[in-house]
Amino acid sequence: MAGKLNISIDYSKVHLPEQLAFQKKLEELTKVKNTSILDKYQGAIQKITCKCNECGRIWKVFPSTIFQGWGGCKKCAMKKRKTLSS
Repeated sequence: MAGKLNISIDYSKVHLPEQLAFQKKLEELTKVKNTSILDKYQGAIQKITCKCNECGRIWKVFPSTIFQGWGGCKKCAMKKRKTLSS
C-alpha cells in the first residue's frame, strides 16, 4: 500500500514518569523498614527484589504489598519479636 506509515511505539517508555514516581515512593517506604530495592519498578504485577540492610536477606515482593504497609524483612521481624517476648 502506498502511503502507509510504519510506526513502532516503545510502550515500555509510555508511562516512564509514573514509573519513576512509583520507584521513588517505593525507595522512601523501604528506607523506613531498613531495606533496599534492587530492581526498578516495572508495574504493579511485576515483583521486585528487596534486600534487608541488617541481615542481608534477599526476597521478591509485589510493589502493592509495600504500599499496603508491608513489614520489611520477615527474618529480622521474627528476631525482634522473640527478643520482645523474652
